[in-house]
Amino acid sequence: MDSVKCYLVLFFQVNDGLVNIQNVLAVMFTLCSYDVCQVVTFWEGEIVDGKNYTFYTGKWEALSEDDIRHWTKFPSFQPFLEQVKVDGGKSLDLINYPYIFMRWKEQYFVNVGTDCGLTIAGFYYVCFSCTDGSINGFYYDPNSSPFQKLELKSTNEGRSGFSFSFYELQ
Repeated sequence: MDSVKCYLVLFFQVNDGLVNIQNVLAVMFTLCSYDVCQVVTFWEGEIVDGKNYTFYTGKWEALSEDDIRHWTKFPSFQPFLEQVKVDGGKSLDLINYPYIFMRWKEQYFVNVGTDCGLTIAGFYYVCFSCTDGSINGFYYDPNSSPFQKLELKSTNEGRSGFSFSFYELQ
């Protein structure tokens, strides 16, 4: 069985005591079971804030119905469902909500060519808990198995904030 280790980098800016996540970047290493093959991909993320990005993706072959199906997998999204159906979430104030909703998209392979037999066509719907640092996500690619799940748990290791050792994706 293949194991995937993910290293996550979040870029923060702090203004007047408020933390603003500027960008999300995750680099994934896929470690094969039998031979030493590593595939490194570069990721970028979008933070759903109702202004720059809404709950409607509008690209990557995702329809609004796909968006609703994936976002409703997160219990923390439920209070927003009816308003998102109306305007995609443009009128929601998410600044103090204890969850951050994002989309993560692989942009390119770092160390292998596009002829490696792998695809980066899809993206993840992601929910970050500001309370416990957990990250949950669901993969979307119209040509892949639906709702492949991503679960990342944080460790504090004696530091303030959250740190992440590594993650296994299933």
